[in-house]
Amino acid sequence: MKILFFQLKPTSYESYLYFSGALAAEFQKAGHETVFFRAAEEPLEAMERFRGQSFDAIIDFNSMLPKVTTEDDGFFLDTIDAPFFNVILDHPLYHHNILKQELRNYHVLCLDKNHAAYLRGYYPHLKSVHVFPMTGSPAEPPVPFEEREYPLLFTGSYTSPAEVVDAITKIPDFMQAQVRALIDRMTETPSLTIEAAALELFSNTIVTELFPLHLQSFFLADTYLRAASRDRILHALVSSGLPVTLCGNGYEKAPFYREKNAVFLPEVSFPDTFSLMAHAKITLNILPLFKNGVHDRIFSAMLNGSAALTDRSAWLASHFKAEEQLFFYDDAMEAEDTLPERIASLLASEEKIRAVAEAGKKEAFLHHTWKKRCEALTKILTTLS
Repeated sequence: MKILFFQLKPTSYESYLYFSGALAAEFQKAGHETVFFRAAEEPLEAMERFRGQSFDAIIDFNSMLPKVTTEDDGFFLDTIDAPFFNVILDHPLYHHNILKQELRNYHVLCLDKNHAAYLRGYYPHLKSVHVFPMTGSPAEPPVPFEEREYPLLFTGSYTSPAEVVDAITKIPDFMQAQVRALIDRMTETPSLTIEAAALELFSNTIVTELFPLHLQSFFLADTYLRAASRDRILHALVSSGLPVTLCGNGYEKAPFYREKNAVFLPEVSFPDTFSLMAHAKITLNILPLFKNGVHDRIFSAMLNGSAALTDRSAWLASHFKAEEQLFFYDDAMEAEDTLPERIASLLASEEKIRAVAEAGKKEAFLHHTWKKRCEALTKILTTLS
């Protein structure tokens, strides 16, 4: 096979660069040819050389390529003989303007089964949609569990919920009302997806054919709920006095920034987070409202022998044994009351943490490495030929 990878995002999007590089490396190990176009190294005009060429797949992450047109108003991607795979790492609502482009051979890989169902229902021109979780890598050398200096680690940025509220106040009044209604409804029933909540609340005023456009306009509800969930959980943990290590940007805006029991590490490169996890006994994950999906932070923790502690999703519950391969906690609304005590109890039983970390590591190495992801994608590509 011959795979063309695009890396058009700026270098600040290190996770995208890591994901595509790690996936490409496994294709190379399997004997396939990989070709890269890197915007950091070449002008965008240099993409023209791929016109008329044939590949078994084109792959890009949170891509902008579907909007790129030619001088005759055709799609640039349609000038290349290859199926295009857009790997989207967020809810599809953030990518509507890209997803709606009716390319001849458009496929999507996503992180959540609900997202996949949404894509299949509202973007019928897509040739295929697949759930395709991202993963991580083991750091070298591995760190013995008893030598790990971080009892509880969270790697991820911080967004102030107040800043999102401020952004909401700047949109038109009728949209403000809808966004606030969505936030209230999803706070009341955390199991609801944003699309289900929107249909429940606004079905009488939304044109079905235009639903993805309407949902796109509600993105601040999703953004707020994600920021509020992270703030609520981290604030509760730090305020409880637990030893918490946080790594990412934006924490200087957090109300708990100066608490003495919290260690705030400078932001590190995405691959360097694996080394931090290799030094952590428990790695906390907070899902970005994925009700039936997974985040790569969970697999990265497991591959580095750290016990993953995460909120629950249907996908996770069906793929892992709770209390054996990972730990679950209640949703964010309840976690602020129950999670500190739960973590304190776990930290008092190091053997239990170690056992879960070891079982999770074994499961991740069996099923959630980049080699396994390459095999899964190769199988998908084989069905297209």
